[in-house]
Amino acid sequence: MRKDILDFLNTPVSSLHRIGDFRAKQFERIKCVYLKDLVTYLPIDFVKKLISPNLSKINRECYIATVVNIDYFSNKANNLSSNFFHNKTGKRVLCINCSNESGHLQLIYFHNPPQSIKNILKIGSDILVSGKLTINAGKLQVVHPDIVDLPKRIEQISEVESIYSATKNLSSRIISYAVNEALNKMPEFPELIPIDLLRSNSWPAMREAFNLLHHPGRLVMQQDVEKAKERLAFDELLVEQARLQICRSNYLKKSKRTQTFNNRRELYSRLKEILPFSLTDSQAEVINEIFESQESDNRMVRLLQGDVGSGKTLVAFCACINAIENGYQAAFAAPTTILAKQHFENLKGFAEELGVRIGLLIGDQSIADKRRSYEMVANGEIQLIIGTHAIFQPNVVFKDLNLVVIDEQHRFGVEQRMSLINKGDKSDILMLSATPIPRTMTLIQYGDMDISILRHKPSKRKPIITTLLSKGKIEQLLSRISEIINQNQKVYWICPLIEESEKLDLANAVKRYEMLSEIFPTSLVHSRVAQQAQEEIMQDFKDDNGRAKILVATTVIEVGVDVQSASVIVIENPERFGLAQLHQLRGRVGRNDLQCYCVLLYGNALSEVSLQRLKIIKNCDDGFEIAEQDLMLRGGGRVLSNQQSGLPEFKVLNLEKHGHFIESAVKLARELVAAERYEEINTLSCLFNKT
Repeated sequence: MRKDILDFLNTPVSSLHRIGDFRAKQFERIKCVYLKDLVTYLPIDFVKKLISPNLSKINRECYIATVVNIDYFSNKANNLSSNFFHNKTGKRVLCINCSNESGHLQLIYFHNPPQSIKNILKIGSDILVSGKLTINAGKLQVVHPDIVDLPKRIEQISEVESIYSATKNLSSRIISYAVNEALNKMPEFPELIPIDLLRSNSWPAMREAFNLLHHPGRLVMQQDVEKAKERLAFDELLVEQARLQICRSNYLKKSKRTQTFNNRRELYSRLKEILPFSLTDSQAEVINEIFESQESDNRMVRLLQGDVGSGKTLVAFCACINAIENGYQAAFAAPTTILAKQHFENLKGFAEELGVRIGLLIGDQSIADKRRSYEMVANGEIQLIIGTHAIFQPNVVFKDLNLVVIDEQHRFGVEQRMSLINKGDKSDILMLSATPIPRTMTLIQYGDMDISILRHKPSKRKPIITTLLSKGKIEQLLSRISEIINQNQKVYWICPLIEESEKLDLANAVKRYEMLSEIFPTSLVHSRVAQQAQEEIMQDFKDDNGRAKILVATTVIEVGVDVQSASVIVIENPERFGLAQLHQLRGRVGRNDLQCYCVLLYGNALSEVSLQRLKIIKNCDDGFEIAEQDLMLRGGGRVLSNQQSGLPEFKVLNLEKHGHFIESAVKLARELVAAERYEEINTLSCLFNKT
């Protein structure tokens, strides 16, 4: 890296003139420690100033910069401290009365003026004033002027001023000063964006983009500022994706496959013959993508996304039998015991018909059963092991693990996933996600992976009928539920809260459970119930002969469990959930050939906006389309939080505004990595704090 760039990246804010240790600590609070942090700390707004306006003709609030003469202070005493008085509300006020040839102006302070300007606040002095002008009882006033300085500097005042997000002890004016000093010291950074791409998007050069965003000047159009922001957002996306690509490239270089595949796919052909249904076109396409990756020279790292009921488990099973047919083993990890058992029961019959030896390893098995499984996995007798966290344990040693499938991968920690992956010699990795993620966010989060998407559901399944129902009609709903239960079908009832809230008039699970249990055999499950008890309650509800006919729950049942006899889900206060979450909850039913229903039970205070959102769910059953609409309605930060999703923090990128650039950023990042432009990528990564 060039020395001038390295120096700039590592120069602390405290080195700037007029920024002492106290202010440096305040800059740390806004995450500005080095000069690079200042130039990427963008303004939140811009204001246009009137330069030297005619004060007598101003009749509205505005921002001004003008030279005035100090006529007198509040009490006409020469000492500033003697001129404070208390206004009608009891506030301590200093009023400095000023004028010029065009009119009169008052400067108002509610505390002592800054020490740096006290020596120029003298009667008869000409001063330069800049700030927001207000009109109070017909008098023009500037409260806490942003600038009070020498008149000769008026030619340096920009007509457009940048406004920064400030703190109690760090004003926008001080931030602007520091940013300007940093910009003056900023060297030329390498350009990663090709010149033709810059021209086709009308994007400025990098240095010009930073200048436009911090100091747009009086002649700059708003569209030029937006183009500058677009350009830097693309840079930020580009370096993030390039970093991911470099990590993956290094990973794959070290992961050249030692195992070989015969590419016969005979078990897959036999599986298609014994399946009681046909694969969807989407399943067949994704299975072929996975097979090609498995049979390539490089290790597979793939994310499989699928809407609820799209058949991800079967696709993953096909990947497992492809590895097994070639003499290797596969592991299938599920986040809960009930889900692991569900996968085992659903796949066991197919595995046996294919001659595949399948096993189950979960925490509540006896020590003897676990030891038997350990031995059978170690000697290769078990070819496919399905389990929970139990298969991550050191006791589980594989003979020749080739494929690791991780269901609901976000439910496992990174260390847990790696502990299983590392049990094989360069194992392939297939991660499953049942939560449709908007494509823009998928590319940001998983741009370093191959991504496969299942979009279609099995044709035999009937669409779920979704209805909006007022709580005033709950008696009619209970009557209909009684009929459903008499047909030996089951009902989910979802509440947004566990217990009653004094501040929120919302349904709570405990209160609803108490009401329903007086009428129907009902169970209750929520996050405060111990994990083992949750699984026992869910198993009882899943069992056709189980006691519970209604399960009252919070969102702990959002994904995973497949209850074939469940045909109705009631969601109270649906306006409290995101659209994608509502779709996930709705997916708990419709996993059979019954006609299934989703009832969105809303209260009386449903706003027009909330009603429009719920109509989207009512009229659409495509999880990916719903996720995209959820992104537009709520923004990326609320659809998937950084903490939950692993999304990086961005300084310039706004998903709603810049999301359409992501695919081209991913494509260019791959080209840059292929060209081994590592030093330039690293340099820009440091500028955007992607260290």
